[in-house]
Amino acid sequence: MSNAESRTVGSYIGEAGRTHTVAVTRLAKNRYTIVDRAEDGSARTVETLAEFDAREETAIALARDYLEQVRSYHGGRRSDHPLGDSERRRAEPQQERAPGERARAA
Repeated sequence: MSNAESRTVGSYIGEAGRTHTVAVTRLAKNRYTIVDRAEDGSARTVETLAEFDAREETAIALARDYLEQVRSYHGGRRSDHPLGDSERRRAEPQQERAPGERARAA
């Protein structure tokens, strides 16, 4: 893979039925990034590998692992998003509360 070349690892159906593509991009020698891109053009960095020994094979393995985990989450086989709870909070509509009322635990 040459610099700034991207390799698609796979895809999944996310929130609101949007297709997401998970890809590995080589930014420079020994520097790779794993990105989750939605069909609406939004993107989220999953991981960046920037160590002297970072390899394409490692980045692809991490991307495949993330893809498996995020598919499990959206398929209901995993309770939390692999990148944390912020993804769920963003997807769920926020309920209005009276002043001083605390949010209930899920």
